[in-house]
Parts: sequence; structure tokens; C-alpha cells
Amino acid sequence: MNFMPQSEQTKARLAAERKALIDRSERFSRQLGRSPYNKVLLEGFVGVRDERRYTAAGLPVVKMQLRYIGQQSMAHTGKPGLHAERMVMCEISVLFIGSDLCSAVDRIAENSLVRVKGFLTRNAYKDELSWVILEAMGIEIIEDAPDKNASSDE
Repeated sequence: MNFMPQSEQTKARLAAERKALIDRSERFSRQLGRSPYNKVLLEGFVGVRDERRYTAAGLPVVKMQLRYIGQQSMAHTGKPGLHAERMVMCEISVLFIGSDLCSAVDRIAENSLVRVKGFLTRNAYKDELSWVILEAMGIEIIEDAPDKNASSDE
């Protein structure tokens, strides 16, 4: 993809919009006594995993791809109370930060079916673009990856 650099005017407008949203979110938080919900529970297949790296504070970090493939109910059928099913396939980057989470991820084989709990955030704090990543708070194995050496007749 080819992205054009943002003008100073666009950067100023985006900064003002971001500040207004932060103010609204803080007001909402004070009124309800909590932040707006940002919770994700996603089951999928482990994809490509990056090498472990470390933050400036020395925390281990692992990023991996999580592939979702499954049927989802759609609400927009045009008929009240009628929901249609459709096949959905997507992939999202998942970020694991900390020794416990990174060690757990190191023990999980590619193509294993896992359940990840976490929240959505932007991919990089320096990045002006809003690419979403799932920051994990927990992971559990639902089913190990099939053994590549096992016969399909078994």
C-alpha cells in the first residue's frame, strides 16, 4: 500500500479529534465508574509467530498471527428475528507481553486451536495509522496441532 504523508493541517485536525475523544471517554469513565468496554475473546488457529524480542523496560514480547475460520450469525438479513449464517475467515496479530504469556506461547505449536482473551489497541504508539492488534491477557490451548508424522488413516 502506498500512503501519502499527512499534511500539518491534517495532523492538527486528527490530534484535536483524538483529544476530544479522550475527554469524552474520561467523562464517561467518571460517570459510570469504569472505562468503555474493550474485551475480546477469540478462538482460532495459531499462525506465524515472530521471534521473541524485549521492550526498553526489559519485558519479553512475542507477536503471532491468529486465524479465525468459522460460521457467524448475521443480523442484517432484512427480516426481523431472522438470522443468516455465513462463513467468516480473518487473521489478526496478537501481542503477548510478559514472561508468563511469552513462555506459554513458546510451548504452543503452529496450527493449534487456542482461545485468547485480551483487548484491542493500535499496532504501534508512534504509528499515526489505526491498525488494530489484539493485546493478549491470557491464552489456553483448546486442541493441539495435528501431528505432521501421523497417518491420516488413524
